[in-house]
Amino acid sequence: MKFDHLLCPVDFSEPSASALRLAGALTTALHSDLHVLHAQRWELPPYFTVAQTRKLQGQLQKSEKAALKYLRAFVNEYLSEGTPRACLLVEDDPVSAILQSLRNLGSDLIVMGTHGRTGWNRIRLGSVLEGVLRQTPVPVLAVGPGAGRSGQQAGIHQVLCPVSFDNLSSTTIKVAASLAQATGARLTVLHVVEADSVPGTALQAAEKQLCDWVAAETKGQCSTREVVRMGNAVEAIIREAGKIQPDFVAIGASPKVSLGSRLFGTTTEALIRSAPCPVLVVPAPGPGTESISKERAAGKGSPS
Repeated sequence: MKFDHLLCPVDFSEPSASALRLAGALTTALHSDLHVLHAQRWELPPYFTVAQTRKLQGQLQKSEKAALKYLRAFVNEYLSEGTPRACLLVEDDPVSAILQSLRNLGSDLIVMGTHGRTGWNRIRLGSVLEGVLRQTPVPVLAVGPGAGRSGQQAGIHQVLCPVSFDNLSSTTIKVAASLAQATGARLTVLHVVEADSVPGTALQAAEKQLCDWVAAETKGQCSTREVVRMGNAVEAIIREAGKIQPDFVAIGASPKVSLGSRLFGTTTEALIRSAPCPVLVVPAPGPGTESISKERAAGKGSPS
């Protein structure tokens, strides 16, 4: 599984700066290319006269030049000098810009910051991350406000991958193992038995099942460790993350179940909100992702 083209949307916030720093580290480790995208939307009021429209259009052209200059300065601040990158300024709403750029560039991985809105404010305002997750066919590495402050690029040393023995977990562990192999990181595979207590024999059976489930080729790819914990899934994952301090947690998410308004209360959303590190969300195929996958495979779309 290769990651040759990374896409990092930024809005100049602290989470997007952290995402850019992580994208730079991955770009170096994966020997890939990196496109840094900023989207802005300008709409002319319908009541403007022709003269007003021309004047504003001229001002917007100057603004675009200033925005591109600011974007390049932002990128240079958080990426090492030798990191290959290209800066894209797109006039569109962020979700559409990200998905169209994904099509045009054939990106394999999106790395983006999220402000972690919660509750009714999040429902009312919506979320760029949520809009992307609904439709992307590629993994998204979400960097939340609690995932560490931006600074110099750091390496990838630890990856945590919770699994539940289903098909989506199989896909997720392949993605996590590929990234761990490429970066030289250690992969911890975690299974949570959601109970306060179970007989010792049942716990041993779960440990054996996990050990057998982690495919031999996965173990051959990178250094692996299998762990079984008991309790609430989210709490157990966060506790384990606190112990090993992973550079990111990799988890699968099904658009049919855990995205949109139904995302609330799921393990995926709770981790994005509260994990002390970035969360790699590996999407299952679903409505909205298949068409993008076909367009990427066919090379459709024009450069942004």
